[in-house]
Amino acid sequence: MRTYIFTRREREALFHWFGGTLHRDQDTLLHTLLNRLTKNRQTLIQDIRLFTLAQRKLGTRRLRDRRTQITLTIAPIPIKADRTIFLVQRLRDELEHANDPDKTPKKRLEAAAQAIKTARVIQGHNPKQS
Repeated sequence: MRTYIFTRREREALFHWFGGTLHRDQDTLLHTLLNRLTKNRQTLIQDIRLFTLAQRKLGTRRLRDRRTQITLTIAPIPIKADRTIFLVQRLRDELEHANDPDKTPKKRLEAAAQAIKTARVIQGHNPKQS
């Protein structure tokens, strides 16, 4: 696979043509390039679509790989108290929302802030008082 579609010279010719400083008939390179673009239009469009799909897939995979997974280890906590179990479950739900790539950044930050508050409550929670 080539790592480019247009050569440096072809790019320059296209930019001059876009800017109106070069006419198709003045330059053989531009004339040949525009003919090839016209004749191979459908194939190039399919390749660009395929490239776009591959980039989306790569971007999604990279995002998923880079996504921060927060593992919370709480020990030793006596799990007798219902309140502790409730708080830990609530914290898990909040962390799941904070790490959800489908949510907006604002919603994810709000969920992360709430998870921090819940973690602090768990940290200060004394199960013997329950």
